[in-house]
Amino acid sequence: MPQKVKGFNKKVQEVAPTDQESEAWITAIINGLALAEQHNEYHEGFMHWINELNNYLQMFELHFSKETHLQLIQLMYQHMTNLEHDSLIQLGCMDALYRLLKHTKCLQPSDLRLDWRPLYNLARHYKNFQSSIIRHGNDFIRISWRQFQRCAARASPYFEPDATRQILDELSPRLCTTSVDFETQSRYLALLPVCFLPGVSQADTIDLWAKPILKFWPESAIGTKIEALLAQTLANLVDEWHDCIDWEPHLANLCSLVHRSMRLPVGKAPNSMQPPRILSSQGHGHDRSKGAEDRLMGKLAALLIGAIRPGSDAAVNHIGKLLRLVEPYMHPSNSGRWLLSVASLIRKLLTKLVHRLTDERHGHSHKVWWRLPPKEAHISDSQRLALFNMLLEPAFMLIHARGYTISMASCANLICQLNPGPFLQRLFVELQPALMDSSQPHRLCALLLMASRVGLAIVRYSPEEVVPLLHSVLPLLELSNPLRLAAALSLIKELIHEISLDTSLEEFSALFMDRVLAIAEYLLTGTGFGASSKSAAGLSPLLEIFYNMLMQGSDEIQSILINKFKTWSAGAAYEPEGAAKTVLRLFAAFSGSLPSSIVPWCIEQAVATLEAEGGPEVAQEERVSSKLLWDIAALENAVSNTDTFIDNCLIAGRDQLAYVLRCCLRAKDKRLSKLAQRLFVELSTGGLLVELYPTLDCQAYRKIGWGERCRLKEMTVSWHRPRQEELQLVQWMADKFLWPEVQLLTEHLDETNVLEKQDLLRCVSCLSAFAQSAWQVLSPPPNEADDPTDSNAAPPSDYPLSVSLRQGPKLPSHLLRRGGDSAAQLRIQLGNEGEEKRDARQILLDLFVRLAKAIAATDLSEILQQAIAGITALMLPGPRVSVTSTLDVLRLRDNAESDWLLELGRGQDSATRHLRRLTGFCQLRSQLAWPRANSRLPDIVDQLIGLVGSPYRTVSTDASVALVLGALTLMIGGTAPGYAAINHLFYVPDWQARRILCRCLATVQLSDHSNKAEVCTVLAPVSDPHCPNMGHDKP
Repeated sequence: MPQKVKGFNKKVQEVAPTDQESEAWITAIINGLALAEQHNEYHEGFMHWINELNNYLQMFELHFSKETHLQLIQLMYQHMTNLEHDSLIQLGCMDALYRLLKHTKCLQPSDLRLDWRPLYNLARHYKNFQSSIIRHGNDFIRISWRQFQRCAARASPYFEPDATRQILDELSPRLCTTSVDFETQSRYLALLPVCFLPGVSQADTIDLWAKPILKFWPESAIGTKIEALLAQTLANLVDEWHDCIDWEPHLANLCSLVHRSMRLPVGKAPNSMQPPRILSSQGHGHDRSKGAEDRLMGKLAALLIGAIRPGSDAAVNHIGKLLRLVEPYMHPSNSGRWLLSVASLIRKLLTKLVHRLTDERHGHSHKVWWRLPPKEAHISDSQRLALFNMLLEPAFMLIHARGYTISMASCANLICQLNPGPFLQRLFVELQPALMDSSQPHRLCALLLMASRVGLAIVRYSPEEVVPLLHSVLPLLELSNPLRLAAALSLIKELIHEISLDTSLEEFSALFMDRVLAIAEYLLTGTGFGASSKSAAGLSPLLEIFYNMLMQGSDEIQSILINKFKTWSAGAAYEPEGAAKTVLRLFAAFSGSLPSSIVPWCIEQAVATLEAEGGPEVAQEERVSSKLLWDIAALENAVSNTDTFIDNCLIAGRDQLAYVLRCCLRAKDKRLSKLAQRLFVELSTGGLLVELYPTLDCQAYRKIGWGERCRLKEMTVSWHRPRQEELQLVQWMADKFLWPEVQLLTEHLDETNVLEKQDLLRCVSCLSAFAQSAWQVLSPPPNEADDPTDSNAAPPSDYPLSVSLRQGPKLPSHLLRRGGDSAAQLRIQLGNEGEEKRDARQILLDLFVRLAKAIAATDLSEILQQAIAGITALMLPGPRVSVTSTLDVLRLRDNAESDWLLELGRGQDSATRHLRRLTGFCQLRSQLAWPRANSRLPDIVDQLIGLVGSPYRTVSTDASVALVLGALTLMIGGTAPGYAAINHLFYVPDWQARRILCRCLATVQLSDHSNKAEVCTVLAPVSDPHCPNMGHDKP
């Protein structure tokens, strides 16, 4: 019979298969654990089934019988405390044991008995859990103190009845302040909390446990870990068993220890500004961090609140005496570490009191899971009222304490949960003078935070007090003091934020509408302090007030505010930028719920602000306006809202839509680039995209190029051919020198089975026009020292092919010296200097490989022949480009760079890419020789193979030839493309190119002298008897 079924599994539609699966799973786990234990397979089999058990408990919880539950607990506890096991097995059993003991309502202490000594031995085995890192193979496993402590806390209720005496007998001999093991033994004492069973008397409990701790605490040094451990142990004891133990005889001693742990100054006046002198029983003090101080005060507060028993006011009286002792140190002129302890103690006392009252009121389970405190142990109303009055006075003193207003805000929130009525009356008396006081303007922000939190608590616990509080805040709305005005607006903001749709909001609107509008008008004007930075503190809460009034107010209130906003933004008497900033910040906050009538006006204001230029305020405006545009266009349903956004933009015509897109692309917010992509996708189907081309510059369109590129590729696959608009788009990008986007059209060339002849001709024409313009920009200036005429020069062609950059790297700066605006556009589009530099002519060859394959599949040899002529004109130096300048482009170097041969040796030169292209062309030549015997394509490919080697023929001297050969030797040494070219040397018609390649390959082979015979064998079929000796390269 299952003990507990997971609540989520009850809502599964098919419950029967789930039950069958759980039964089969737990049966397999039990059998697997037994079998692994029988065969001593702990590292593989046993660990596997422990992981399966943890997974089962996470999914099904205790979906098995009570007998199985007890057997699994005993098995996990046995293997967890077995010191001979690996640490990984111990951790797995620890997790499983914690999950098995988590739901302790299924087990009573009489159902199970566990021995505490194996757990204590395990704790001694891992002495310091906070830094225990255990090596398991190649992995490091960390066992945390909290992980071990939570497992021990779950197991402690099932210890033997006389476990208290046995534990103290074991630890008492070493529980001495002079012992080096005192801290370790204190940690063990806190680790093994003993659950006192009903058979143990109260006197025995005090003798066995409480008195030793009360004895050791005064002997420990102040501020040490030992003090915190002893306080934690005693606090757990008092908090968990406050109804079973009479703590009245020990209250005086407890309060003195608490006062001692607070480390209040000795020998100084309470209101002194001097730093405190901390004294301890051992003559020195120990500094605690703020977090450690807060945790210790929490333990001490739990100790004091847990000691309260019904029918006796002794604990309440002692708490009152303690508060009277620390009250002088909360003087407003005081500052120091001791004030932190006092403020933390007051806050923790209120927190623990609220938690105990909440548990008693709602019947929540206590820390001891298998029992609940009886109703006779609950705090009475008189005790609650007495504690409330005691803590109220110190809490109000924190209002005047510098730096502790946040603590006062937390205390105020807790006090409102206890008794909001008297507290609010007192709060108005204390808070209003502090806000009106102008002698401490630096504390106004802290008081504002406290007032806002208190106002939130008032709305939550006493909503009938909202309107009186608003009336009391009304005098603070003074235009002459911007900080006080900001404080009042923030308080109003917190108050109306939680007001529901009832008469309170209508009453507030009637009371504050004229006043708030007057304040807003004053802040938005150029007079007064409206133009100063101090007005920013009042604008933020003002916007949220408007937001709540618009969202929760009536239609009349909305119409009044919207009309007022339009007047502020359009009026000539107001500052346009300030008004637009305030209005846009307001609408950006709730643009998802804007009325449909105001959306076009909001878009108009947003794009007008985005179009503004200059100043840091404009940068802020761009962020606000871009957020507004994004929130309007990107709501839950992206497509429908984008359509709505476009419709709203089209109200003012297509010029307004182009204006919106232009502003979106100019904004600094990157999210608007995504918005622009979505808008272009929507507009392309309506024919509006082509009309927007002239209105966008190349830098703006670059933001949406990649998104448009992916979309065009998808559209091509689905429509089986590119549309006319797409080809116009690519042509427009080519005219704008958008290099990355030109690859859009080149990717269409791969779809050889869907392109028609007219589309291919249009692509070639578009790319040719782009290449011709780009080459004019990229051509370096001629070198007068070079001969302008060259025997290898070819006449310029009318059919140049385009350049395609996949990632847009930036070329060297000397390539962009000419071209004017076009060069500037290219400089913008070609990326960063740190990326890989590529030669334009090499990129032409990359593009041509793809284009040649596409044209060869369609048998359009005349187009290919025209393209070859264009490549020849670009690759070979012409009349206006000298040989040296061409080599500079080929070598990819600036004048300030080091020798280009060193760059070639690093493996980033064009030689390897040339050889790879040669291999590709040779393979293409061998493929086209047989199926197209009657075609001119093999001859054209032969010309291309010669063209690959043509740049090396521009070298005029033998020394330069040696340099080129040396560079190629460094580049192709040991690489596959160089060797692959040997098999295709027979197809190279240009003998000079074949000779250079042979010498390069021979140089590579001769780098290893053992390969000379192999090189001779390889080069024998292609040796030229007319060529000169190869010098050092000759085999």
